[in-house]
Amino acid sequence: LHVESVAWISERKDVLSAFFGLLALLCYARYVELARDRPEENPRLPGSHGNWRASIAKSPWSYYGCSLFFFACGLMSKPMLVTLPCVLLLLDFWPLQRLSRPTLYRVAIEKIPFFLVTVAASAATYVVQRNGFAVVPLSVIPFDARIGNALVSYARYLGKILYPTGLAAIYPYPGYWRGSIVYLSLLLFGGLSIVALDKRNKFPWLLTGWFWFAGMLVPVIGLVQVGEQAMADRYAYLPMIGILVIAVWGVGEICRAYRPPRVILLSLSVILFAALAWRAGDQVRTWKNDESLFGHTLAVTRNNYIAELDMGFWYSQTGDLKQALEHYNAARKMAPDDPTALYNVGNAFARLGDWSEAIHNYQRALQLLPNQPEVLDNLGIALAQNKQVAEAISSFEAALNLDPNFADAQNNLGSALFMQGKYVDAAKAFYAAMQNAPSNPEFIVNLGDTLIRLGKKSAAAECYQQALQLEPNNQTVRNKLQALGPQPAE
Repeated sequence: LHVESVAWISERKDVLSAFFGLLALLCYARYVELARDRPEENPRLPGSHGNWRASIAKSPWSYYGCSLFFFACGLMSKPMLVTLPCVLLLLDFWPLQRLSRPTLYRVAIEKIPFFLVTVAASAATYVVQRNGFAVVPLSVIPFDARIGNALVSYARYLGKILYPTGLAAIYPYPGYWRGSIVYLSLLLFGGLSIVALDKRNKFPWLLTGWFWFAGMLVPVIGLVQVGEQAMADRYAYLPMIGILVIAVWGVGEICRAYRPPRVILLSLSVILFAALAWRAGDQVRTWKNDESLFGHTLAVTRNNYIAELDMGFWYSQTGDLKQALEHYNAARKMAPDDPTALYNVGNAFARLGDWSEAIHNYQRALQLLPNQPEVLDNLGIALAQNKQVAEAISSFEAALNLDPNFADAQNNLGSALFMQGKYVDAAKAFYAAMQNAPSNPEFIVNLGDTLIRLGKKSAAAECYQQALQLEPNNQTVRNKLQALGPQPAE
């Protein structure tokens, strides 16, 4: 279940966040231990003035500060740790046993800095995700659908922790789950919560472990929906520690009660670890490349249009456009109003040279999600190739109105104007593209070609020389420069 956090490079932040989170827990435990050793949990440094390093090492507040610092580092790695202050309160209940009346006020006060850091990190994360259009509005996924998916996801996470099969890179959002599934999930979640609360005195580890799992999933359970997934294996990286706490102490209780032979325990442990190691190795292989990853995802999930899109993109990149179109069309059937699917289908048809179909899909994508410079630019290319040059110019200009520094659109606009014989305007467009992307030799060569049409051969020669500095082995440009011959300075 943890393979994704290690195999997928952009999710190494999971591992880094967990590293700092566990350091924060260790420092907090040491803080509590040292504070208990002081009379009345006195926070002052010991009276030894001769060894200040030893004094700091024995100060509970130095470990408290380290815990808060590592917590902040973990949040900067990934905001998954926002519920860590609640985990600290669970640990205060068990095993630290600090929630008695004499220490309750102190326990509450010392958590305030942690909760302040949590509030700041949560607010910053929400603003960034919202500004990046990653937060899905309630108009798209209503709150009752989110509640249902959250309850079902708790059950699914628990199932995948206990029996890790059918793991996928993307679990598609189902919309509304069947009522029976939601009610069964609610019964499971509520039942386990009631049992944990009811047995808190006899089995305190049950309460800590269960609410560790349930609480740490809250930021990613979908009440605030970020992205299009219903759940994700990487989200279980830290929450499942709570389930493992229950497993370890639960097995310990069973062993104390029934005292099974040591050889049986050892044999079961070896079998368990071997099975988990085999499953981990098998899951690692699915992350070999996009084809194996999304092929596996499509095999273990249903109606997964995101995986279909990604599979189509893989085939498009490898040049197998027929397979790419099959997957793009499958995605389009599952989500007919998804602009990304339409855009990718348009790209595939463009690479096949079917400009009419490409134009149709680009225009449909823009109807659903207007004001997209990249789509407008590709639409302009398709229109120009389809001999609709005037419409292509309008499309490029629309893209540049949205993004004035879009170098590709400036270059494409210049090409369309060149086709119309408007060389002065074309030169201006190519020059703007060259200014925004000075390391692109194609834009410089295009400007040179236009300058020749304007009779400025010396300036064109300078363009070709500049392009050759960027691309010394470009024989075509070298031939163009040689054809001009020696040029007098203009």
